[in-house]
Amino acid sequence: MKAITKNFRLGFGSFIDKKLMPFVDPRPEKQLSPCPEQCAQPYGFKNQMSLTMDTARFSKEVEEAEISGNLDAPEGGFDAVVQALTCNSSIGWRERARKMIVFSTDAGFHYAGDGRVRFASFHSAAYKMGLKRTGLTPLITSNVCTWEEFIQMAGVVVPNDGHCHLDKHGYYTKSLDQDYPSIALLHQKIKERKANIIFAVTEKNKDLYKQLSDALPDVSSSVGVLADDSRNIVTLIEEEYNKISQKIIMVDNANASQGLRLSYRSKCLDGHSLKETNVCDGIKVGDEVSFEVTLESTHCVKERDFELKIGPSGLDETLQVDVHVQCDCDCETEVIFLFLPKCLFFGLV
Repeated sequence: MKAITKNFRLGFGSFIDKKLMPFVDPRPEKQLSPCPEQCAQPYGFKNQMSLTMDTARFSKEVEEAEISGNLDAPEGGFDAVVQALTCNSSIGWRERARKMIVFSTDAGFHYAGDGRVRFASFHSAAYKMGLKRTGLTPLITSNVCTWEEFIQMAGVVVPNDGHCHLDKHGYYTKSLDQDYPSIALLHQKIKERKANIIFAVTEKNKDLYKQLSDALPDVSSSVGVLADDSRNIVTLIEEEYNKISQKIIMVDNANASQGLRLSYRSKCLDGHSLKETNVCDGIKVGDEVSFEVTLESTHCVKERDFELKIGPSGLDETLQVDVHVQCDCDCETEVIFLFLPKCLFFGLV
């Protein structure tokens, strides 16, 4: 990062999963230490260190961070991303800085709906623990869990509200109360915060996260392959950051339901003719890029006044445009009640 910019801050957070069956092992000894060897208790998300210029402290926090584990393959990373984006004061985001999240994992992800645990999921998790019986009663009487715990496992049905819920120690407090965020909510929060996100994942998860990145339109995201021992993390971040910083994606808050449509044209694709696009790639330091924006009213709705925001994705720069849609001509609003001879004294003009 020092080779890229002199003015930067680093922070560090970690995530495991919801401390509920079938996401983690409910046995008391595994709740304390879910790993084959001694490790920390599982948790949803923890902000280990807020953004700081102290790079030595950052290295120390990463090296000393305790590991933990979960039971099923996917992890609760979406909870972590939403908290990192929405907890502005706890994380320490600066308003006019380029915001970047490096999402590093060797597993898949849970998303909205996964918190609603089904009986099949319960049995599947029990089988992973080596329990070869079927039926709820044998599982409960074998001290895997109590009926009260099973009721708790039956589902986290409250949708994720997308708000900040970190306590003074940096822990996510709604992990057991709210479902995982949806991909749509993730997209919304990244877009609102004008953040850039790099998915640093292992080879076996590359295709999954490439699909996720493709499902996040109009935000700056990329996917890089992480070595099994993470030895290439520095190179990966540098390469993916360069990809992001060399691309400009113009975004806006126009909504089709409002009857508004924006289109973009630029010469950046070939340098000569205007072509319809909201993306310019391969931008170098010092290059100038211009866009021609066209606003169209497709149909009239009840609201006539709108506040449009237009700007590049991943940068805290926005052009605000106040729009008033004129759906009727002035002459249509006036009715003159005259019975004219030319109309044989019929009708209104």
